[in-house]
Amino acid sequence: MTEFVRFGSPDAFELAVRWSPDREPRQRLPQEHGWSTGEVRITVGHIVLTRHEFHDADREHLSWYLSPIMAWLIDQWSWLFHEEAFSLP
Repeated sequence: MTEFVRFGSPDAFELAVRWSPDREPRQRLPQEHGWSTGEVRITVGHIVLTRHEFHDADREHLSWYLSPIMAWLIDQWSWLFHEEAFSLP
């Protein structure tokens, strides 16, 4: 398996992705999202937001088809980085 390719900085915002093999038979692959699978890790302020437990093991990444994940990130980009300008001193 390949290493994660990182974009950004883990102390602020980091998106890390890598390709992974898909073990699904061809007839079960989703036609609307493409067939590229991979792993995605999102880190903000050194906190891994994608951390979860899977089959009794702690994992820091999501494994899924990359197209819907990237489409969601693009759609939510403004909300992820939106910062309110509060009038508090």
